[in-house]
Amino acid sequence: MLSPVLIGRDAELRTLVTALDAAGTGSGRAFFLTGDPGVGKSRLAAELSSLAEGRGFASYRGRAVQSASPVPFRPVTEALMQLGRSGSLVQAASESEYRSVLATLVPELGQPGRTSTEVNPLTVAEALLRVLALTGTGSILILEDLHWADPETIATVDYLADNLDGRRLLLVATLRDDEPSAGLDIARSIIARRSAELMAVPRLTEHEVEQMAGACLDADHETAVAASRLLANCDGLPFAVEEVLAAAAASGQLEHRLECHRQPVCGEAAHGASLRAAGSASARHRTPPRSELDARTRFRSHRSTRRWSSRGGGRTSHRVRDGVESDR
Repeated sequence: MLSPVLIGRDAELRTLVTALDAAGTGSGRAFFLTGDPGVGKSRLAAELSSLAEGRGFASYRGRAVQSASPVPFRPVTEALMQLGRSGSLVQAASESEYRSVLATLVPELGQPGRTSTEVNPLTVAEALLRVLALTGTGSILILEDLHWADPETIATVDYLADNLDGRRLLLVATLRDDEPSAGLDIARSIIARRSAELMAVPRLTEHEVEQMAGACLDADHETAVAASRLLANCDGLPFAVEEVLAAAAASGQLEHRLECHRQPVCGEAAHGASLRAAGSASARHRTPPRSELDARTRFRSHRSTRRWSSRGGGRTSHRVRDGVESDR
């Protein structure tokens, strides 16, 4: 179950859209979206991508994956292949002296051939900057899950962030800040030298969780409030909200809760029911069925607090959610 609208991210989206408009005039910028697993970094980036396309920008996206043997340049290669599917890469690369570098990553450009240009993060990043400049439109490049990125991609991002001035390119990278990673280290370093900006994506407030429940269910406020009572253990994580609602809907528990909310007395068949029967019914209503408990258990967490170092350009607090392996 997915929310059809973005909830609780108005301020963040306004900031990113302002940066997007600046990039459209040649003032390229970079942003790191950080936060807990499931807090909605990818959803925020997707919303920005949609708005960028509506403004005439070309949008390219790549994702790092958790792997014991990471593929070098994986997110960058994925973004370039997307450019290739648009039909723009071959023409743009043909006009670039870095075609041979790009050909090592994208097979459709043919054999790399003999070249004196070494393939490394610097040359790949420069090739990417030049090719995107030749596509004729402003571009947004979204690289997700940088906490899992290979060393080559991390070094590429480091170079890109330092060389966006004067370019019609907005770079957005997402990453978790709940545990140490090379991606988090490079983000801190880039932010400290003011080559990028940090955007810590917060958890939803209780009111925003109610709004999200209403949006997911296409329900009125009263129904949304009733449904939100199932979501107390989601702790403001949008991904958890969607998963718990989906599980409750599939098991029938969601409809049961809403029906109980609509009736003055839930579970009693008639006015003449005994106190014991009423107590038994009440106990049944207070105790969620196993399907709901299983859904809730997936999001129970231990909480910890971590601060950015003074050189990291700010601080953010978080609570780690066990069992959430990917963001929405």
